Amino acid sequence: MPQGRQWGAQSPFVEHITATLEDRIRTGAYRTGRWLPTERELCTEFAVSRATLRHALVALEHNKLLVRAAGCRPFVRSDVELAPEVYAQRHETTRRSIGLCVKHDPKYSGTYQIIQGARNTANTDSIRLIVAGPSGSTYPYIVQEEARTLLRMVQGEDISGIVIWYCGGDDNIPILETVQRAGIPLVFVDRAPPASIDADLVTIDNRSAARGAVQYLIERGHERIAHVTNPERVSTVAERRTGYIEALETAGLTPDNGLIFTACRTGMREAGQEPSQIASTLILMANPPTAVFAVTDYIALAIVGAL
Repeated sequence: MPQGRQWGAQSPFVEHITATLEDRIRTGAYRTGRWLPTERELCTEFAVSRATLRHALVALEHNKLLVRAAGCRPFVRSDVELAPEVYAQRHETTRRSIGLCVKHDPKYSGTYQIIQGARNTANTDSIRLIVAGPSGSTYPYIVQEEARTLLRMVQGEDISGIVIWYCGGDDNIPILETVQRAGIPLVFVDRAPPASIDADLVTIDNRSAARGAVQYLIERGHERIAHVTNPERVSTVAERRTGYIEALETAGLTPDNGLIFTACRTGMREAGQEPSQIASTLILMANPPTAVFAVTDYIALAIVGAL
């Protein structure tokens, strides 16, 4: 019996529509990861009202066949169990697609390295990499573009999984939830997912690494150590600041908020100071720091250049 008929008491019209759409999904007539026809088209085909059709769509969503989200057409989940003959037809002809969502920043070599690492690992005979991601000069724009990229990946090609260098903080939790409802695995690189998102993460131990770097400076006699961070709302930045503070406290030194600065990222119009401003402030202090721990190598080079 089709799964759609097992959910709640439905009218014969709703049961018929639900069973028909489920059959089309499981036989591949409606491809996984793709949109359904519009509500208007389906209402015309089945000669029913939108209210009746939506009862069927809710039933299909309940049975984990569809993803429905505000503002977009329902689409077929990517993890739907298809009829055996469909798998047999696709086995020899279909490559799996993996989405790689990374922020485009020509001045950041990490983006290039992430893309090259994925390309070097993927077997191009069986895997197709779809590389896309946000670019922009403000945080809100980057967050919006990242959400659009993820939505296109879910609704477009048949995506088997998504690797993401995440920028969206808590703002993009809704689109991450949409990806997961679609049954598409997410793997985060470098930046941890929000606490409410259960996904794999490939990263370094930023906290321990930062702590070790600051301990190195302390062991060489530095007691006033400035920290120059950036305004990105990502785990990497927060963890490195935590490691900095822990190293000071372990050595019996009191962290001084007056020695913590936020630098603007190159090309980003966000809260923070230019490296030249920070360097001037450090030099003009009555009791200036003797060392600086920077959150990234790019900021470290900018501070050195400014000094």
